[in-house]
Amino acid sequence: MLGLGGESMVFALDEPRVLRVPRGQPAPTLEGRQAFLADLEGKLPFRTPLILEIGLDHAYTIEARLPGRSMLDVLRELRGPVRARAWRSYITAVDAIGTIPRPDPVYRQILASDPIEAATWPDFIAACMAGAAQRNRATIEREIGDADRIAAQAIALTADLEREPPKVLVHGDVFPGNVMMDDAGAVTAVIDFGYFTVAGDPTLDLAAAYLPLEMLDVCGPDDIEVVRDLMVQRHGAGIEAAIRCHRAYFALFMADPANAAEPYPRLYRWSLTNMAKLAMGTLPGF
Repeated sequence: MLGLGGESMVFALDEPRVLRVPRGQPAPTLEGRQAFLADLEGKLPFRTPLILEIGLDHAYTIEARLPGRSMLDVLRELRGPVRARAWRSYITAVDAIGTIPRPDPVYRQILASDPIEAATWPDFIAACMAGAAQRNRATIEREIGDADRIAAQAIALTADLEREPPKVLVHGDVFPGNVMMDDAGAVTAVIDFGYFTVAGDPTLDLAAAYLPLEMLDVCGPDDIEVVRDLMVQRHGAGIEAAIRCHRAYFALFMADPANAAEPYPRLYRWSLTNMAKLAMGTLPGF
């Protein structure tokens, strides 16, 4: 086994290839994902996945092996200036994804089987929030309070988002567990384009890159400060409002007790903590 994520397990097959097996239901959109990844190949300054074969009944995929190791593993070994360099490479990779324009006529999920779509970015995020709150209604009402009220408070934050930003590629789940890196702290690949991948505004990827640092055991307060400062230097302090809105977005999505299990056991508690702050009107940005 080379990797264990929330959606799949990855095994070594041979030198140039890996075997990816879904952890849950087989994905119904593998052909679309295969075409999407083939089109993305070579457009970024690091490698991206490439599906070589889709298994019978979508039970697995065979994919090109990508260079490097999980950034989570590399971070356990890096200290001092090399660690700071790794974070710079990480944020540079996140920004690079947002340079890929999308031709989509609406803001939309690119790889979902039944995609959410909307004419404006705030309406898209609001629709995602409403759907997540409905799916996780029982947990929200048991742990936090009125799910409709919580969803309404989250949706109100979309007023801080740009209405019609240029549509670009947004990975949606770009965090150290989906980034591969060499031993010198340079990003070599980004993996797991999937359900959260959208045609939208790159502030969502900034949030996706920043917020998981609060729940990963390999990251401490110094790491969070470094990444926050890098983002503000590159994008300005004004991005904090968008980070706050997207914090609510991820908290609603992750409010599922299944997220208390491995590989990221802090995820569920992080979600509940942030929804409680949302309910009290104290949800932070950074």
